[in-house]
Amino acid sequence: MHRPNPPSDRERLFNESLQECNTAIAHLCRAFYPLDDYLCEDLYSVIISRLWNKIHLYRPTGSLSAWTLRVAVNAARTHYRRNAFRRRFLPLDTLHESALPRVDPEADDSQEAYRRLYRLIALLTPEERELLSLHFDRKTAEEIALILHTSPSSVSSRLNRIKNKLIALHKKGKDEPRSELFE
Repeated sequence: MHRPNPPSDRERLFNESLQECNTAIAHLCRAFYPLDDYLCEDLYSVIISRLWNKIHLYRPTGSLSAWTLRVAVNAARTHYRRNAFRRRFLPLDTLHESALPRVDPEADDSQEAYRRLYRLIALLTPEERELLSLHFDRKTAEEIALILHTSPSSVSSRLNRIKNKLIALHKKGKDEPRSELFE
């Protein structure tokens, strides 16, 4: 009987990094492309591929999750720059009916609140969105600073400015219909 080979160190590290950071990577992808599912999924696959190709460079002197998220952020920035000028819209007559979005009349209020929040987040710059996604993943200012190569005080002040910007956008009605997320 043929026994499978034990996982190599590379595979073990890769699996460990995904286990620790998969949710954070998914949130990072959504932060870069809050309204575009196709590019969000494309970015996710690019990040996973980049992690696999770079995992041999990890040195155990630091945190694996911080290293993983640093690779993910750098890959996301590159992906976003490369796709910034890509044509974003297809004529509706070229899409098959199954590809068109469906409106779910049964959607509950929390789903609608998340949609409104994502519409507001889409108005932020990519740098603000990546910072916010790391914050939403419950990373501390110190961890975010390590990932983004900045200081913890800078992270805290930038998060505060982002919060105020979101509140101002909400009050201007940029997320119509109105939401009670920030009140």
